[in-house]
Amino acid sequence: MENQEITNSAITSTAHKSFFERMTLTNRIIMIVSYSIIAALIITTIILAVVPTYTGAKFNSTPDRVVIKSESQTLTLYEDTESTRVDFYRVWDAYNNSSSPVVIETIFNGYAGKGMTAVYDTQSSKSYGSLANATTYSVTFYWDEKQLMTDKNGQQFTYELSNGTQVTDPVYYVAATFAVSQGDQAKYSYFYLRRDTAATSSTTTRFYYTAYGNYVGLYNVLQALYDEGKFSV
Repeated sequence: MENQEITNSAITSTAHKSFFERMTLTNRIIMIVSYSIIAALIITTIILAVVPTYTGAKFNSTPDRVVIKSESQTLTLYEDTESTRVDFYRVWDAYNNSSSPVVIETIFNGYAGKGMTAVYDTQSSKSYGSLANATTYSVTFYWDEKQLMTDKNGQQFTYELSNGTQVTDPVYYVAATFAVSQGDQAKYSYFYLRRDTAATSSTTTRFYYTAYGNYVGLYNVLQALYDEGKFSV
């Protein structure tokens, strides 16, 4: 009878212990480590899903004018002209405020760590004279002072010719042209640079930036300017 009471007492004592208390030391350690790893993964995923990474083309100087082309009309905005200054900054600010994809988006879409890239095309020149169409605007930033072409780290861009010759002479440009189309998602874009030595009528180049960005805000501003009747033939 005494042994039965002891057994019942032991069972009762065990029953009142929590699941964690009944686990062996080894199992406790395994559980703690496992939950810590899971928590770390959850926190990392949340961070990657909300933290943006800048992947757009950054211009260090404000352009002196912006030329916007629709399928058949054009609008020119000057930074130093009172009648167009407000609209100029509507466009320039919308460009600079264009959102970049969050980190996890760059991972899943295959362009993590790429961002803005400076390119010299050894194969052929790129043409940018006919970017505008029914759903796309062509935007060109113009500078009166030549701009230094830089790499994504802000350093002077150097490049290699098709014969393997390394060119370290600075490259300067006076205009950058790119397309802005509909769509609320990050897109791969080309920013075609017109060198300071090129003719003003030139619409081809071997020098350009590539970048990723969501330009829906900029597109909405351009569309608003068009709807306001500010474009002309």
